[in-house]
Amino acid sequence: MRMVRWVAVIGVALALLAAGSAQEKKPPEKLKGRLPPNFGKLGLSEEQRQQIYKIQDDFDRKIEELQAQIKKLRADRDKAIEAVLTDTQRKVLEELRRKKPEKGKAADKPPL
Repeated sequence: MRMVRWVAVIGVALALLAAGSAQEKKPPEKLKGRLPPNFGKLGLSEEQRQQIYKIQDDFDRKIEELQAQIKKLRADRDKAIEAVLTDTQRKVLEELRRKKPEKGKAADKPPL
């Protein structure tokens, strides 16, 4: 008798889980993006547009990861280069960086 109850309880639990997951399934979300130049003139179907947007999204993520790696590599490179300097040279470099003019302004040119 106990075995029958457990089977019934498990059966009800599985049925509830299945019903809940069936309700949670939503239609796939439509991606948005921009088509490459002239692709809008090709009469693409909505399915083709979605495929293109998906491809763009996938590659954009990969590109972002690579850009983060490049940023880290540049920082590591700069750190390794500065490790070659003497303490005095590092201090001079720090001072030069503090005096660095804002972007777009010449360092040694007087204002007109």
